Amino acid sequence: MNSTAICIQGINLAKRLTGVPYDAYVPCNLTGIRISALMLTRYNLKWRSYGYYKEFLIPSGVIEEPYARKLVLVYQNLANWSSLYYPLPGYTYLTPVLGILSYDAYDLYAKNVPELDILALEDPITIKFHNVQPAPQGSLPKCVYFYSNNLVEFRHVIDGNICLTRILGHFAIVTEVKIAPSRPPTPDEIAPSPSPTAHHDNNHQKMWTFSLLFIVFCLSGILFVIVKKYRLWETRRSFGDSAAIIEPLLGNIEAPLPLEAQTRPLS
Repeated sequence: MNSTAICIQGINLAKRLTGVPYDAYVPCNLTGIRISALMLTRYNLKWRSYGYYKEFLIPSGVIEEPYARKLVLVYQNLANWSSLYYPLPGYTYLTPVLGILSYDAYDLYAKNVPELDILALEDPITIKFHNVQPAPQGSLPKCVYFYSNNLVEFRHVIDGNICLTRILGHFAIVTEVKIAPSRPPTPDEIAPSPSPTAHHDNNHQKMWTFSLLFIVFCLSGILFVIVKKYRLWETRRSFGDSAAIIEPLLGNIEAPLPLEAQTRPLS
């Protein structure tokens, strides 16, 4: 989510006072998300404690990298969009994800505004969450940190609603979702194991079935051979009877000579 572009669309930061936070207008397709911008000089950031900027307590001794004469801190409250932008399998959010990022304020209308790294050298930045949902019984709330390098870190919650950090990023309080152990099956649901006798009877039945199929196959083959031989014998016998009847009828008929053996006419 390009938070800088959203802030610039809603606020003309070039005409705003340094040290005064201004809320931005959020597009309709991001309803619920709250964004704010705060302009600071590097001198004020390093030598003066700003105090609370929304839920973030900014102490003194904070420096930026790389160097910037003036910078803008962008605040984000992702509200009900938290799990969409920062999915965390195995955990449930007890607070919205809160973010704070920093950009060089030299030219906020540039296409790519340089992002700055912020480091609290002395006291850490305090994040005081409001309206923390109670954690389920037996679970322990944790601070979760989402940094720009895709690093996710967990730490202990202080006083039930406070997390500490020395760098910028996105933060929330979460708790681990514990999966209830599966109910062991009752004795009625457990299928009884087959007895050795039943197993033996089953094998015996399979052996008899196989033997019977083998015998049927062999008998079918023998029957096929017998039928084939019988049909061949019948054919030969019928052929012999036909020859005995036809031969006397052909006794007085002279067979015609081949064409080459016929007498040629005299010239």
